[in-house]
Amino acid sequence: MIKKFFVLIFIGFISSVYSQENLFTFENTLKESTIKINEIFNIVDKSTDKISLSLLDTRNIYSYLFDDSYNKIGEIKSKNLPMSFKELLGSSINKEAYNYYFSNYKKTKFGVYTLDFQKGTAISEKVGLNFEKEHYIESFTIDNTFYLLSVEHNSSKLNIYKFNSSSFEKKALDFSEYQFINKKNQKTNLYNIIKSSKPSKIIEGNSSSIIEAFNEFKIYIDNNNLQISIDDLFYTTQIITIDLSTNNFNYEKIKTPFINAGVSTFKKSNSFLNEGLLFQISSSAKEARFKISELSTKKILKKYTFPISKTITFDPKFIETKKSKRKTKSFLSRMTIHHMGASVSFSKDSYNIEIGSYTPAGNSSGVAPGFGNFSSFNFYNSNDIYSKTINGDFDKNFNYIEVEKDIKVNNLNNYFRKYKDKIEAKTIFKYKEGSVLGFLIKDSRHLRFMKFAD
Repeated sequence: MIKKFFVLIFIGFISSVYSQENLFTFENTLKESTIKINEIFNIVDKSTDKISLSLLDTRNIYSYLFDDSYNKIGEIKSKNLPMSFKELLGSSINKEAYNYYFSNYKKTKFGVYTLDFQKGTAISEKVGLNFEKEHYIESFTIDNTFYLLSVEHNSSKLNIYKFNSSSFEKKALDFSEYQFINKKNQKTNLYNIIKSSKPSKIIEGNSSSIIEAFNEFKIYIDNNNLQISIDDLFYTTQIITIDLSTNNFNYEKIKTPFINAGVSTFKKSNSFLNEGLLFQISSSAKEARFKISELSTKKILKKYTFPISKTITFDPKFIETKKSKRKTKSFLSRMTIHHMGASVSFSKDSYNIEIGSYTPAGNSSGVAPGFGNFSSFNFYNSNDIYSKTINGDFDKNFNYIEVEKDIKVNNLNNYFRKYKDKIEAKTIFKYKEGSVLGFLIKDSRHLRFMKFAD
């Protein structure tokens, strides 16, 4: 009774401190033991706004289904997953069946865990797919359908697998006619470029962390449009575009902003795709250049140059100090040494652009909802990275503008960081134009779900 009273006080306290929308609270009544919950994963049905939640301990899985008014409409208790199900890749929904897809650590073998709340059943089964001669690239879910992307060994042949529960159909896309370029500016195949890299997955409409945006290998998912960008060669951004509805595809190489810094000067470049636009940044220790162009026409919309001899003009951190030129020098120096790039988000009638670099300050503790959070976005504790960036807002013509910031808009990060010691397990997902944090309070069976503005 005392423990339950404390839980209610804690819930009320954190709600009053962080004035976000409280969605609902429920108790994991299926659980009878005191074994700790290790993971929570979820599926959001975007067509009905139903939410499927599954909580895992070392013995059992406790699953619940909620309608769009957060009423519990189904529950299932089942034995834990097979030992071969090591990493959660994604999800799908067909009819009333909620499917979670898993792989082994090497991502060569796959399985599916299916919940049917109408029948009250939970089934685990292997998928008849073996990647002994393929390299797993990434997985994603579009319109409640799960896809898996791979490349055949020592080739430029991409395979796209579209799943229906445990069955799938395969579409092979052959890029062999295109000449891919490696870091040494040598011709090679697609497999050799990406075999040792883990891509960042950028989902349209979701927030991207610095770590994701500044990766040189990114996959963008926007409805049925899939794009892959590769920026490990300084002079060129390589882009693959695939229409998943027609399986039409294209490959192109686009030059990065030119910097004449001399052969001996270390240089880096990166890019970001957003709203059909390509944002490219090139940097040396002496200057950085930023270019915005239309991807379809290659028309250049705007250019910015940041030389070491001048202050950076669109960030108050640099223009409101007498030491601004020294800051510019430090900024450019870090760009050429550490992970660098640009991150772009579009909201209402303006773009927010962040340019800079980051380096891990130890082990990054990404909040990985449901084995890496296949259905929403990644979220990192800012204490675990050291970044140096410039940030500005721009109109549709990419002229700098001042936008009044809502200081409460990005407090999900602060919220979790403040109370993480009182949280046993958590999940984060996109829901109804916002981001939802769901968490299980330590030493209790109570879960709370809170919605934060994007």
